[in-house]
Amino acid sequence: ANVDDDQQRALNMHPYFAAMLPLVQGSSLTINFNFDDLLERSLALNKKAADKDNRGFEVVTDPWPQFRRADSVIYHPHGIVPSKSRLMELPVDRFVFSESAYSVQYVGSRGHDSSFLVTHFARKTCLLLGCNLEDDLRNVLMRGAQINPGNYHYYIHFIEDEATAPTAEQQEVISETNFNVYNLITLFLTREKIKALLDLINDKTVANDSLKDLAAQCNVKLKYHFYLTGAIGVGKSTTANQLRSLNVLDEWLETRPEVLARRWDQLNAGEKKEADDWIASQFAAKNNTLRHLESAISIVDRPPLDPLAFTRKEEWPAKATYMLDSICPNRRWRVEPGVVILFTGDHHVLSARVRTTGRSEYSEDRLADMQRDLLEIYEGSGVFVIDTSHRSILEVTKEVAGIIYRKHYQPFDLHNALLNQEERGNDSTS
Repeated sequence: ANVDDDQQRALNMHPYFAAMLPLVQGSSLTINFNFDDLLERSLALNKKAADKDNRGFEVVTDPWPQFRRADSVIYHPHGIVPSKSRLMELPVDRFVFSESAYSVQYVGSRGHDSSFLVTHFARKTCLLLGCNLEDDLRNVLMRGAQINPGNYHYYIHFIEDEATAPTAEQQEVISETNFNVYNLITLFLTREKIKALLDLINDKTVANDSLKDLAAQCNVKLKYHFYLTGAIGVGKSTTANQLRSLNVLDEWLETRPEVLARRWDQLNAGEKKEADDWIASQFAAKNNTLRHLESAISIVDRPPLDPLAFTRKEEWPAKATYMLDSICPNRRWRVEPGVVILFTGDHHVLSARVRTTGRSEYSEDRLADMQRDLLEIYEGSGVFVIDTSHRSILEVTKEVAGIIYRKHYQPFDLHNALLNQEERGNDSTS
């Protein structure tokens, strides 16, 4: 309301609108539930250098299968009312305002609009700014969360100032509801903090080196590692696949060699060494990837102490030494720490599940022993145990996501854990 006729001056006067433009320009799709063209007029005045010879954005009111641009596409699902100067430039083929028009769009003959939104929210990580969690947006988010339970979005809950903000208890209730029902991570921000967030997202405003310096000054981490572990067949890899919006490192980064398809007790000494070396190389590659990351939330399928659970207990110290030497040559660096999420399950069910994949050697007793070993290996702070018995993948994924996004981050020291296992061998020798 009451926007200054001078568009650039109006833009400069707003606390954070100008800071939002680079995010729109860099996004593949921006959904605008408003009817006005203020965003389009602002983009026209602030083009990227690459767009100097074109409009710089694309406006659509219909979710076409293909857009002309790969970025800066603005979708007005309810239509747009262009200003007088742009009447011939923007589509005016639809206008969703009445109750009947809403019904047609979200339920009736144009239900594909709703399907497009659901698919978008199920596949992308979105920032919801200036949106009311009511009516159709609420329904779309709920359906998207059901389709992809591991995909979460960030929602800005606007507060006028800190003094009038909801209490800590109220914020917790709002955050928990939004998280569990809509897959939303809620940020309670004033206008000034919204601008700060938009500036931090924009690497042209805050370069990566500056971001690292700011994080160091504020004692904030930029890397978060979460290791998923559990007995074979417990569902950790299936859960990791639900969290693909994050940086996921699979159990094996390369195609497994043929020797790993055969039973361990049927391998000769040379074949066992080949298998051990390849497995260790995979853990080393994953650790190197984590070491070299500058900022990410990473999900790692199997931490590097897992090979101990596939080894006789008296061989654990030697296996720990072998893993340390493989992952940290000459001990020049450390195994990356991270929160360990340990899945457990009914070993009877796990055995039946594993046998369907042709691995008959994993009996109920062997899987029960494996679970006990893993609980012993990963004992201490920084470990969460999730019992998956009689629970759906959606429920398990939700709990894992709650650990990632809502629990205090206290990593488990994997390097010291391996050193402790190695030291046990030295103690027994002495």
